Amino acid sequence: MNSRVRLLMCVAGFMCMLLVVSACHHNDVDTNPYAKLSKADMKYQNVQLVNFTISPTGVQETDNPQGLLAEAQSTCAAALTDTKLFDSVKSVSSPEQTSSTLTVRGELTRLRIVGGGARFWLGGMAGKSEMAVYVKLIDASTGQVITERDIRDDSNPTAGAYSMGASDRALPVSVGNLIADLVINASRK
Repeated sequence: MNSRVRLLMCVAGFMCMLLVVSACHHNDVDTNPYAKLSKADMKYQNVQLVNFTISPTGVQETDNPQGLLAEAQSTCAAALTDTKLFDSVKSVSSPEQTSSTLTVRGELTRLRIVGGGARFWLGGMAGKSEMAVYVKLIDASTGQVITERDIRDDSNPTAGAYSMGASDRALPVSVGNLIADLVINASRK
């Protein structure tokens, strides 16, 4: 092989490596929409998540709805903690009336998770999974309701079939992150 061909192969190899390295670049600003915010931008210094409950009317899902709701709550707490926008984020069984604290109450109003067997045998025809949590954000010192929202997400039945139910099982994480987004946006000055 002559030197010119070797040189071209080396340049091509270098360009491929450069392309791979630049494609793998990771930047927190790209993935964290709140990276430009600081604690000074927030009305509240603390967040207390009162243990989320299940609606008295119940939900369609009977296989561990409390566990799925707890997963959504813990995802919300972790997402809020990861932003470093609050001095403390904690789950409590009963809220404390303290200043500069936002209380988050959640009630599971709708839950349907398509099971793995149904997803395997019926695929997309098994229907969609869905989860809805009615969320109230309350100023802990005054008791005033800041906002109330029905946070809901559902899975695409075709995606559920293609992912063998992974998108169905990811609903509590998705809903927890949506609740965290609501808390952050409601807490901004």
